[in-house]
Amino acid sequence: FTDFAAKMGYARLMKISRTYRNSQEIIDIAGNFIQKNKAQISKELVSPKSISDPVIIYTYDSTYKARKADASSGANYASAHAVETALGQIIEYDRAEGRKRSSSVLLLGRFGFDGYNLERSGLFEYQNYGNKVRSLKYPGMNITFMTAHASKGLGYDNVIVINARNETYGFPSKIEDDPVLNFVTKTDRSIEYA
Repeated sequence: FTDFAAKMGYARLMKISRTYRNSQEIIDIAGNFIQKNKAQISKELVSPKSISDPVIIYTYDSTYKARKADASSGANYASAHAVETALGQIIEYDRAEGRKRSSSVLLLGRFGFDGYNLERSGLFEYQNYGNKVRSLKYPGMNITFMTAHASKGLGYDNVIVINARNETYGFPSKIEDDPVLNFVTKTDRSIEYA
């Protein structure tokens, strides 16, 4: 920063610290993660919004066998059933808050095939064009599926991270980049998931 100021003249760092996008609880969780990287400029965001239980974790047994013989695997069914359970709770929350329509839901996956795996469970229909997902149990819900990369900068009332498994094709992915990429891209390895 001082080298830049010496070359360009006087500069002043101004931080935007007020946000209206997320609740304070979500900002605190994300901020604590981001600030673990000491290369980040330190700042604290403040929001007027508040939400109780901003993060809810649903676990499932991936060895559970699907009820339908045509479902591709127990892991797909169990994961989709956990998503279905979360959708039911979103509907209950919206009703308790007096909302007449269900709020928007983003199903966030790491890979594009995560949407197809939901459909293979027999509990959802997935339309790749438009990224729409239809729950067979809750057909009136506004549900979209996107990968983490495609969804950057967008906002939804509810976000469900799917396929958060500690596996090769889980979220985060354990697939290693080709070592040749290190010659053409700058990679920050000073902190995990930098």
